[in-house]
Amino acid sequence: MPARGARPGSGRHFLSPQVAAELVRVAGVGPEDLVLEIGAGEGALTRELAAAARHLIAVEVDPLLVSRLQRRFARDAVVEVVEANVLQMTLPHASFRAVGNIPFGITTPLFHQLLDDPISALVRADLVVQREVARKRAAVPPRNMLTLSWSPWWRFAITRPLPAAVFHPRPAVDASLLTVTRREPALLPAERRRHFVTLLERAFRRAGEPLRGALREVASSNETRHLMRRLSIPMSARPVDLTTEQWVEVFLRL
Repeated sequence: MPARGARPGSGRHFLSPQVAAELVRVAGVGPEDLVLEIGAGEGALTRELAAAARHLIAVEVDPLLVSRLQRRFARDAVVEVVEANVLQMTLPHASFRAVGNIPFGITTPLFHQLLDDPISALVRADLVVQREVARKRAAVPPRNMLTLSWSPWWRFAITRPLPAAVFHPRPAVDASLLTVTRREPALLPAERRRHFVTLLERAFRRAGEPLRGALREVASSNETRHLMRRLSIPMSARPVDLTTEQWVEVFLRL
């Protein structure tokens, strides 16, 4: 099936109506939800979200696709079509959910926008991303600093595999629906995030070393050894081996 709205090199890969309907069911969008749809594209997800949500803000950056969406949903009071670059938008102040079949190239900047502020109004995000990205974010324990920087406030899970064949045009890689949910309660207060990230940055400069060496900028080897014994962390553990909960404990005790 040809990609009516995609320009060569745009990085856009659209879903069929059938797959879009399934993703909205998996996301569990309900009649009380305010939904921010990121990258509305041809409107396959938009149609299903509009039938399920209380209000839908459908964001699309391509003017041609925006005009088509505006015509298609002109009489639907639930849908608000917005022409914008989502990375430059102010997010809703009321509790909202984010759903989107996003261009793969904006995945990391979008995660920063949605997740960096633990006190944002975001409740949950269901985003179509490259499968390897989904695996990296959902790995237990988290094995990279970026995921750990969000993990005290957010949980990551792969909720639906999406083979390349379900998209048009077909991408070079498979994808997954990655679901991000807010931890209740959070493992750390929101105001501690900057200091937590600073600790991670220092430790992950030596991510392959044992923890007692990786933390030498913030604690002596003896102090780290004592802490690891108290927390039952193996002496051979490296920064990439600790769980989110262990990192939180290390942060609080240091």
